[in-house]
Amino acid sequence: MAEQRITDEELSAWGDGELGPADAARVQAWLESHPEDAERVRRWAADRDELRALLGPAAAEPVPAALRELVTRRAGSPRWALAAAAAGLLVAGAL
Repeated sequence: MAEQRITDEELSAWGDGELGPADAARVQAWLESHPEDAERVRRWAADRDELRALLGPAAAEPVPAALRELVTRRAGSPRWALAAAAAGLLVAGAL
């Protein structure tokens, strides 16, 4: 039986500890037999850790009043709501 390829999404979820036990074990087994993918996941983790180190302090800072007011005032505009959500996800993802 042919081995099922692991997707980048699965590799990323494994690296972030977001998989259940069975899926995590399947990805772990894949990585043990595919060192090039294991190296990619290691590099992703290093990049994530560097971003957290660089941006972590900024995420702990309070949102400037002018930006908070702008987002709140424009919250009815779908474009601004999407921009605010994207910014929030970017900061959250960097942590």
